[in-house]
Amino acid sequence: MQKTSVLLVDDDRDLLDIFSFDLEEAGFVVSQAQSGNIAWDLLSKSNYELIISDLYMPDGNGLDLLSRIKKTRPEQPFALFFSEPEYGKIANAYALGANDLLFKPISAELLVSTARRLVLAPSERWTKKDPSLKQGQTLLAEATEMDFGQGGMFLRVPTAGLPTMGTLLGFKVELKIGGKPPVYFEGEGLVRWLSNDAGLQNSSLRGMGIEFTYLDATSRQLFIEFISKRSPSAYIPHFQNLPKIA
Repeated sequence: MQKTSVLLVDDDRDLLDIFSFDLEEAGFVVSQAQSGNIAWDLLSKSNYELIISDLYMPDGNGLDLLSRIKKTRPEQPFALFFSEPEYGKIANAYALGANDLLFKPISAELLVSTARRLVLAPSERWTKKDPSLKQGQTLLAEATEMDFGQGGMFLRVPTAGLPTMGTLLGFKVELKIGGKPPVYFEGEGLVRWLSNDAGLQNSSLRGMGIEFTYLDATSRQLFIEFISKRSPSAYIPHFQNLPKIA
């Protein structure tokens, strides 16, 4: 059985070796780069099924590398290491197409499970609920202002009781598409970032970026059809310039 290839990018040699060991022990083939520019050179010669890069590096940072790759390879699975949860950079990374963010320090178990999930085909990625995640609440909403990305959604909701970042949220969103009877988009997702007012005239209208972890069968098929037709560049879209779903 052919092993999955991973390009690991970090300017910290010790962390690079530790993360490489963890992934290789799990059956991945790992190549290393200590800067975004070195990684870009490697990518000009080889293809990798997954790229995992640090955010801050002196010679070509992770966001620059992500942006360059997604312009030519929008379907390329790409994860970023973060040291701290910074709202602006998190939202920007997902809008640029990052498939996941990993916050240091990170366990070997989480690194490996994330890598395995990101190389799955969309039809397999959101089929199982994660028993290790405790669901905080269920959100019921109408899709008045929302958009899908490759692996999540932005949802603007008129509520003062938004969950905290990192919460596993159950959701049931009513979609009205093309004058057809409404359908419900149901599943679970992690709240990756929050926007309190995003410059809206009504500051009580708030929004959040949700990364899908599970979709029921109907919603999964609907979502796969959407991304195959639209090919969105963002993994989780930002609140600015939202197109209409209908």
